[in-house]
Amino acid sequence: MEERPLLFRGGSNSGGSGSGGVTPATHLRSPRSGDTYNYTLSGKLWGVGTNVSYSFTDSLVAGYSQTNYSGVNVLIANYAYNLNLSNGQSIAVNLQFIDSSDASGNVINLAEIQNGALATYNLPIIDLPATWSNTLSLDQQTTTSSGVSEVFIFSVVGAENVSTPIGTFACWKVNSSENTSTSTNTNGTLWYAPEMGAAPIKMSATVTLVGSDGNTYTMTLNGVLSSTNVPIS
Repeated sequence: MEERPLLFRGGSNSGGSGSGGVTPATHLRSPRSGDTYNYTLSGKLWGVGTNVSYSFTDSLVAGYSQTNYSGVNVLIANYAYNLNLSNGQSIAVNLQFIDSSDASGNVINLAEIQNGALATYNLPIIDLPATWSNTLSLDQQTTTSSGVSEVFIFSVVGAENVSTPIGTFACWKVNSSENTSTSTNTNGTLWYAPEMGAAPIKMSATVTLVGSDGNTYTMTLNGVLSSTNVPIS
C-alpha cells in the first residue's frame, strides 16, 4: 500500500493578493540542497468494505539533495515516512522526485522514484510556482514511462494564519487533487508559506488506493511542520 504523500504538487502564476486580512508571501524561496522539513503525522487507515481499521502516528521527513540527471545538475526531493499502525504493524514509504526549474523560476517535476524504480514524465509537472496569488490554479496531466496516467488539479482558495510548534505562518490555503489510472485518488488541503520554500506548513489529505493484496484502502492523513533548517523570516 505504498503511496506518495499528497504534498508537493503546485500550480501556475497569476495576479492577486491575500484574503481575510492575511497577506502571505507571493514569491517562492527556491528549494536548495540541504533543505530539510520534519512533520508530525496522524491519521487512520481502513479497508473499504471490510472491518480493517487502524489509527496511526508517525513523522515525515522531506529533504532536498543535489544530483546529476541526464547530464544536468538537478535537485532530488526525498520523502520518507513509516506509518506505525495501532495493531503494531508498519508501512514504510520512500519516495523521490527529480526537480528542476523553468525560465520563470517555477519548480518542475521531471520524474519520480519509488522504491528504486524510476518513472519519467512525458510532460513535466509544475510542482510549485515561483509567484503565488489568490487566483492561482492549474489543471495538469501527464503519463509516466511506466504507463500510468496522472491528473493534478491545484487551486488557491484563500489565505490563513497557521500555528505550528515553530511559529505562526501566513499561508495560502490550497485545494489539491491527484487521480491516476491505477485507481489511486488523492484529495487534500495544503497550507503553503512561499518564503519557507517548497514544502507545506500544514496538510490534510484523503487517499484511496488499491493495495498489493487487491483490496481497496482509504487513508486520512493530517500533518504539521514541527521543525526545519530553513531560516524563518
